[in-house]
Amino acid sequence: MHEWVGLWPNNLVGADVTLDREFEERLRDSSSLAFNVAYGVLRNRADAEEVAQDAFVRAFRRFHQLRDRDRFRAWLNGRYIGELLLEADMDPSGVVRMKRKPNPSGLMARSASNS
Repeated sequence: MHEWVGLWPNNLVGADVTLDREFEERLRDSSSLAFNVAYGVLRNRADAEEVAQDAFVRAFRRFHQLRDRDRFRAWLNGRYIGELLLEADMDPSGVVRMKRKPNPSGLMARSASNS
């Protein structure tokens, strides 16, 4: 999961380099947990990676609003991973699936269009 750290699209890099570095450091410490939480619910690696990536982008955009940075891990997983998992569908057999198909390049496209 650490391979995402430092690979932010140019349009997501903020003006505050110190804040960006702090986010990357906290993400490095929390990204595996975020993926594991998503995978534990979805049981599908591609969907779990998509949820984690989307959560990282959403958290990055609002990181400056987080008052207690020591609660980053709980904030990331509770708010963003949880929010995205609520958007998932459960089929009659109990399998949870994302409503939209995983698209590895879609992260960049959605990020650019949501700025």
